[in-house]
Amino acid sequence: MSEIQTTGRRREVGAELKRIRMQTNQPAYKVAGRLGWTPSHISRSEAGKRRVTDVDAGHYLGICDAPDDELQRLLKIVNEPYDYRLQKHDGYIPDPLRTLIFLESTANQLRSFEPVYIPGITQTADYARALLEEAGMEDPSLIEGSVKTRTGRSVVFTRPDPPKCMYFIHENALRMPSGSPRVMHEQILHLLFLGDNPACAIRVVPVSAGGRGVVCGGFQVFGFKEDPAVVSVHHATTTEFLETDEEVAFYRRSLNRVATVALDGAQSRQWLAELASSYERQGDAWDDTRVPGRLAQE
Repeated sequence: MSEIQTTGRRREVGAELKRIRMQTNQPAYKVAGRLGWTPSHISRSEAGKRRVTDVDAGHYLGICDAPDDELQRLLKIVNEPYDYRLQKHDGYIPDPLRTLIFLESTANQLRSFEPVYIPGITQTADYARALLEEAGMEDPSLIEGSVKTRTGRSVVFTRPDPPKCMYFIHENALRMPSGSPRVMHEQILHLLFLGDNPACAIRVVPVSAGGRGVVCGGFQVFGFKEDPAVVSVHHATTTEFLETDEEVAFYRRSLNRVATVALDGAQSRQWLAELASSYERQGDAWDDTRVPGRLAQE
């Protein structure tokens, strides 16, 4: 294996090699000895700084006595095309994607734009559940597992060294009801709570921004301390991961343009607080209509 520039996929392959080695209690020097590699070769492979072939992966996992399903999962990553990465969703949502979760858990900066719905990592369980139910998920029995996976991603906010996050959310996504007004009220309050974290900024993109506040669908830009950035673009049934300098630069420019028309931090907080109050009032009225005899009495 020759030393090359790291990429998101190579880092993911390396992280899997290390995870499996640690899981099977194999010291790096012993694995290196049995493979005929140097300890440095092992460490750079696990850091994603050396290319790992399918033969390398097979030998590595064989020495670690890893089960076949682990090998097949790793080979799937190793053999993905080099010029693009396109991963299919389970049902209609991207949450179970191994790459999405890996990038969120290793990035030191997360920036995204969402025009249709509230970003998955910032969703409450009730909002996520309502969204999945209303979207007509192919297999309803998978909803609870998907909700757990989606809300579990928020662990990045409580890491000892959390990433710097900025979420640009279009007004349309915030006003589009999912579930009851009560669900929406709690979801908006949750966004306000997240915005109290110095490492997490929530910015509202108002409808009044017009075309300047609209870009081509939802996407995220993942930044890293020493490694190249990665962009994820969400489609209906797949998520695409982009890493070329030109592609990353395009989406960074898109975020910068949106930032010029988005409400600032204080304005966004006030806007969200007013929206939360509106949903609370709607929730009270919504509950009143369901009290037996209430309408008849009125």
